[in-house]
Amino acid sequence: MTEFIIINGGDVNIRDKEGKSALHMALAENRSDIAALLISHGADVNAKDNDDKSILHYSVGKKNKDITMLLLSHGANINSIDSYMKTPLHYAAFLNYKELAEILISYGADINARDYDRKTPLQYSIIQKANETARLLISKGADINAKSNLEITALHIALQMNNKEIAEMLINCGADINAKEDQGLAIIHYAIMSQNQDLVEIVLSHGADINEKSNAGYTPLHGAAEKNSIKIAEYLILHGADIKAIDKRDRTAFGIAIAFNSIETAKLLFSYGSDINSKDIYGYTSLHYAILKNNIELIHFLISNGININAKSNKEQTALHFASISNNKELIELLISNGADINSKDNEGNTPSTYAQKYRGKIVVVDLN
Repeated sequence: MTEFIIINGGDVNIRDKEGKSALHMALAENRSDIAALLISHGADVNAKDNDDKSILHYSVGKKNKDITMLLLSHGANINSIDSYMKTPLHYAAFLNYKELAEILISYGADINARDYDRKTPLQYSIIQKANETARLLISKGADINAKSNLEITALHIALQMNNKEIAEMLINCGADINAKEDQGLAIIHYAIMSQNQDLVEIVLSHGADINEKSNAGYTPLHGAAEKNSIKIAEYLILHGADIKAIDKRDRTAFGIAIAFNSIETAKLLFSYGSDINSKDIYGYTSLHYAILKNNIELIHFLISNGININAKSNKEQTALHFASISNNKELIELLISNGADINSKDNEGNTPSTYAQKYRGKIVVVDLN
């Protein structure tokens, strides 16, 4: 039918309401025979649809090697960009089509092209765990330290994806081991977030700062405490992590462990000398947080290890004030039996009893993190 229309003078470049030409539609259906016929009769090989996807984007998206090569031989724009500024090479990298990526590169594809988010083909291959294509792009000279609009590098992504093979390759090829993204999270922070001790050890062995701080003041040890990564936390401590380091809210790693219910890591940090009575920027102790989290196990641990049960926040609230909000009789009795002052007043003159009356039956939401 298509050949009949062409022979009888049909317009091979006519578009539908979505801006798709007959060639777009042929490739959308992966009809190589029709696509080749249209090209031979003058179809525009650089036509774009309403999303700025070119014919080449379609052929690569369908992993159609033969038509891709035919398009290239007829002058298709190798670096054409879609509405998200992705090139055909971005598509090949995302789909882990190594052979097609190699063909595109041989025809002059920009190996370091940036899309709307300033991500490169290499970064997309790593996001997709497309290791074969990633290795190809690296071997062809891809910029391994290129940064996205969030300042994320290929190594950040490899660690985020827990991809040891590619992470090691990038490091061995000279990836910046101290690169930071826009939140100030360095390579070591991403290794910590992977919860993979092998990656943590690799990154540290190549010179990463074990006490590196993010914009929020988070050190790797803070990160391990948040994730309750007890083995990684101990490794960091034994290799020089500052157990007293505080973030922008004056929280130590111990305080973070409590705030995130990471009881095993909290116990570890305490055993290595963390100050159980440390306070954050609001004057809250770990006991305040444990009560707000309603973590009885943590509360018992803190009390049995000597935390100041009557420590006051900046608003002069004690742990008993916080417990009284919950109206948890068992918790209140536990605190009182361990010396909590029932007559303690906050900065407005309220006692724990006042809190109990004021908040009885109400749901109180407190931002802990």
